[in-house]
Amino acid sequence: MKLVGPLGQTTLLPSPDLNNSETVKSQASIRQAMNGTFYSYVKKSNERELNFTWSRIGRGKMVEVQQFLKAFIGEKIILTD
Repeated sequence: MKLVGPLGQTTLLPSPDLNNSETVKSQASIRQAMNGTFYSYVKKSNERELNFTWSRIGRGKMVEVQQFLKAFIGEKIILTD
């Protein structure tokens, strides 16, 4: 996997384990009215969340990725699998 920052900076990651997942970020809330009636609301979002798991990655690589993400927080980062 390759992460590319806004100015072309890159960092490489090993292939993740096989239990990756992608989810839609949404929130559900349940409210009770004064008369005892329950109402449920679902707040939907167009955002998606990717979850990758690495079981064998060294501390040095973890620190490198953490510094990369801190350097470009709020910027567009391209992930190539």
